Amino acid sequence: MAIFNESNPESYRSIYGSLFSEFGEELTIKIHKAYAGRQISFPKKLYTEEYISYYVEKNKAKKPPSVIADNLECTERISEQSNYRENRRYVDSAFFNRSNVWLDFNSGSFD
Repeated sequence: MAIFNESNPESYRSIYGSLFSEFGEELTIKIHKAYAGRQISFPKKLYTEEYISYYVEKNKAKKPPSVIADNLECTERISEQSNYRENRRYVDSAFFNRSNVWLDFNSGSFD
């Protein structure tokens, strides 16, 4: 027979028992008070695309793609695509945001 009290995970309903086992009584009660009765879904991906791009750019010279992917909890493909998108943005901005360069056909010079 189970012993039921506040210090036993079996005293709590489903998810609260899991939270209790993982994080303890104090945090379980705080979560219950803050979110009781609400449906909460957590996205599978923890980080935004912007943060992934930032992290890859910051660490690509120091760490191999596999380590970066492990740190971000994503695949190497996602980290490589992020790096590609960042490089593509740089190329696009360099190409399309040039300062005004005009060829004056009459004088044969650039302005």
